Amino acid sequence: MKRTAAVLKVLFILAVLSLSPIMASYWVKGYVERCLKIEIQGKFEPLLFQTAFRLQDGSFDWKNRVKLNSGDLSVRYDLKELLFHRKLRLFVEGSNLDVGLTEGWIKEYQGDSIIIDSADIDMSLDQEGINEIHFLDVNSSYMTFRIQASDPSQTVSRGLS
Repeated sequence: MKRTAAVLKVLFILAVLSLSPIMASYWVKGYVERCLKIEIQGKFEPLLFQTAFRLQDGSFDWKNRVKLNSGDLSVRYDLKELLFHRKLRLFVEGSNLDVGLTEGWIKEYQGDSIIIDSADIDMSLDQEGINEIHFLDVNSSYMTFRIQASDPSQTVSRGLS
């Protein structure tokens, strides 16, 4: 009987540990939507035993900033930053992203969207939006764009959201 109780206790702990990142992923998705005032569409897949999720064939419209028409994103997050610094650190990777262009970009590239071959973003959000960009690397056949803090203690801050 004691052995069965011990096995059940271990199974319960494993179930809680495996479900915690899944529940946190849903919370993080909602937090991002609230902070950036966007609605994320696509197939949302929380990853077991990881603080991460995937978004397949995802889309969102961040008004007057950027519109993701379609693409696959992988998002990792660091909840410790939220607990200790009141900001959520996100690591976003994407490939083959169909990105809608704002009016100024449409004139430059003579189209309403471009395909981004790869994107790698390390940023922090707080309740007001993007708080810091630690790293941003965007590559396409049209352009390469990179922001990187020369000193890890310095980042591109506020005024971005």
